[in-house]
Amino acid sequence: KDDDQVGLRIFSTGIAAQEPTDHIDLLPVAPIGGQREPMRTRIRSLVPTQGTPLYTVTADSYRDMQEGFDPARINAVVLLTDGMNDDPRNDDLEGLLETLRANTEGGSTTPVRVFTIAYGDDADLGTLRRIAEATNAAVYDASDPRSIQKVFTAVLSNF
Repeated sequence: KDDDQVGLRIFSTGIAAQEPTDHIDLLPVAPIGGQREPMRTRIRSLVPTQGTPLYTVTADSYRDMQEGFDPARINAVVLLTDGMNDDPRNDDLEGLLETLRANTEGGSTTPVRVFTIAYGDDADLGTLRRIAEATNAAVYDASDPRSIQKVFTAVLSNF
């Protein structure tokens, strides 16, 4: 719907001038009606660059969604990644999972779900499954790039 709030964040090791931030918001979270075509254009132009700061960007995106939590909406992160965690500064998967579980279990007032999409042969499907399950979300396998349209349709069916 035009008033659904959607943003687009890219992430890669060394992508941003301000370390340790490894992401750049290409489009801020805003009503999709005003940025539908720019969103399509930006998504079509995405290509993998350096390493994948999977744990850092997951934690940062999760925290950002909690800070902007709107109880009248579905609050979620959709994480599309072509690889495993390649960030030597943050290799603490268990710490990430603890944080996600702590904010999901026990009746959190700001529940955010993290849907993960494994894109490409190198994606770590097992880790992405653990991240999604920690937030009561789902993991999707798009290791075959030809399946991405079908996968996005499946993800959106959760909303």
